[in-house]
Amino acid sequence: MCVRACLRMHAGVTGRLGTIFFTLQIAAFPSLAAMEQLITERPVATRELSRHWYSAGGYMVVKLLVDGLLLRALPSAVYTTLFYWIFGMRDTATAFTIALGVITAFTCCVGALVMCLVNLLGSPGRTGAGLEVERFLVRARN
Repeated sequence: MCVRACLRMHAGVTGRLGTIFFTLQIAAFPSLAAMEQLITERPVATRELSRHWYSAGGYMVVKLLVDGLLLRALPSAVYTTLFYWIFGMRDTATAFTIALGVITAFTCCVGALVMCLVNLLGSPGRTGAGLEVERFLVRARN
């Protein structure tokens, strides 16, 4: 009797962990698609900044609002709000708020990491390689 209950509980935990992993992957992959846009946008932004059409601070504020808030945080918050309950997670407000904060912060951090690597390395190939090295280093620590 206890063995069956433990196996059912184990299957439920495994299923929820799989959905959390899937959710984080769904949150991370759109950031990789933004690499190409950032690289093609860089010469235009450099030219416009050098001609003083707008300031660097104004450009960053708009970029953070549009990319960070509207393209990263809002979709992940909507996704988490819709699917948290379907995944069978804990039905308390505290657990939901923690999950919402973690998934939204993860999405924004991955977007910021991709932006930093694109600006540092300058090409999609080098950025992809940099992300793979970063992923390897994170896994090597564990």
